[in-house]
Amino acid sequence: MRTAKRKIGVLADYQKFCYDNNLLTKKLRKPQMTADAMAKYICPDMPDEPHTALEDARDYEALILSYILRDTTRKQLLELGQ
Repeated sequence: MRTAKRKIGVLADYQKFCYDNNLLTKKLRKPQMTADAMAKYICPDMPDEPHTALEDARDYEALILSYILRDTTRKQLLELGQ
């Protein structure tokens, strides 16, 4: 998720999506950096995350990873994960 926050979380489109869809943190009212919010940004038809290990990894985190890998080189990926 660290890489997702650094790759997706900083996008102006993602931040606008979060504000438009009320996907904001409760205290600071900033865009959520959760797998659920990021998956919904990538695929708006996603249901709410069920928070079970299998569905989290298979349906949400795999979708986020494939989105990141579309246009990220191996070197960039390693740098993002530091």
